[in-house]
Amino acid sequence: MKKVTLNNEQRHQICLKKQNVPKITQKELTAWCEQELGAKVDQATISQTLKRSSEYLNNEANPQQKKTRGVKYPELEHALQEWCLHSQGHIPLTDLILIEKAKTFAKMLNIPGDTLSFSTGWLQSFKNRYVSVLY
Repeated sequence: MKKVTLNNEQRHQICLKKQNVPKITQKELTAWCEQELGAKVDQATISQTLKRSSEYLNNEANPQQKKTRGVKYPELEHALQEWCLHSQGHIPLTDLILIEKAKTFAKMLNIPGDTLSFSTGWLQSFKNRYVSVLY
């Protein structure tokens, strides 16, 4: 069986197993993963998963997501999010307006123009992160 990258749902199940059977070893969890989840992982993966168990047990992450990447410029996203909250109801928050405002904030925050593309993918990710706050 080939080693796989676990998704967050599988990590959640590993953490639950450890919570329900506290004396289970990481080696035993590795074997359990292969049997129950059909996922071959090494002991280091189990260790890293258990270190972040509170995150996985509290369902803070998307269940199907495999890798978590941080936001490159959180200060930019925070500024844009705050601006959106203050602008809601006063102006339409179209994609074009959001991108232009993000470019303005990037310039104000001295973020080099060549480090962000402000693509539709970036915009969609921004909206996905803040959808419950913005809309």
